[in-house]
Amino acid sequence: MTNPKQSQLSPGSVLSNSAGRRTQMTIPELVEELQIAVREHGDLTNSNHEGRLLGTLWANLEAVLDIPSNRFSRVKAKRLLRLLEAHPAISFETLQGGTLVDFGCGGLSPLSSMLVMLAAGAARCIGIDLDPLNETLALRAAAKTAMELIAEPRLYLEPYPITGEQVRKNLEGLDILGLALGKVDALEGFPLEYRKVSAEATGIDSASVACTTSTSFLEHVPDPNTVLAEITRISKPGAIGMHSIDGVDHRSYP
Repeated sequence: MTNPKQSQLSPGSVLSNSAGRRTQMTIPELVEELQIAVREHGDLTNSNHEGRLLGTLWANLEAVLDIPSNRFSRVKAKRLLRLLEAHPAISFETLQGGTLVDFGCGGLSPLSSMLVMLAAGAARCIGIDLDPLNETLALRAAAKTAMELIAEPRLYLEPYPITGEQVRKNLEGLDILGLALGKVDALEGFPLEYRKVSAEATGIDSASVACTTSTSFLEHVPDPNTVLAEITRISKPGAIGMHSIDGVDHRSYP
């Protein structure tokens, strides 16, 4: 007798029990399989096939999603260093020993890109946003970035002349296991901080910051001049600011 659930699965489905099931599928096919699994099981944790399905889906999507607008991508995390490299008046040494503040970093994955800056030699990094920190996502994403940085710094820092030994020294004291387990206290004593405060009043000391950054942020604030005044206040003489404004992939602005 035919199982009604099995009958809805496509030939060679990653969810089927057939010996000839495929692992190479188009993204629309994978999405359809995922929808079927959720519909039939209600919760993928109750399905015996979720590991194969989601693993295949991620293997196909990872390369597609490695873009600057994806806060969890490697490209997003290393984009700032690429901009620094391209600027004629800025050298790799600009960040060494200084404090970096990332405005509008969001609460989903604000730590990873700042962790790259610490690995590159920054002394302290602070993320500013009004969203609450999604501790599970943010900490686990940071753990993944830390492990990749230590294993192969060139994934993020090439072509800067920095060795794995230097990266390990710069990240010394970071509780990577604690991050992977989603423990907030894993950042205790480490110079990486997330502040849920207004960009107009950060609480950061005046003239103390070497670099300020933001990505698709200033076009969202009600009064950019007030934020820029705060950026000016916290920046020390000779500091740099790199702020990109996105008017393309967002919907519309008043």
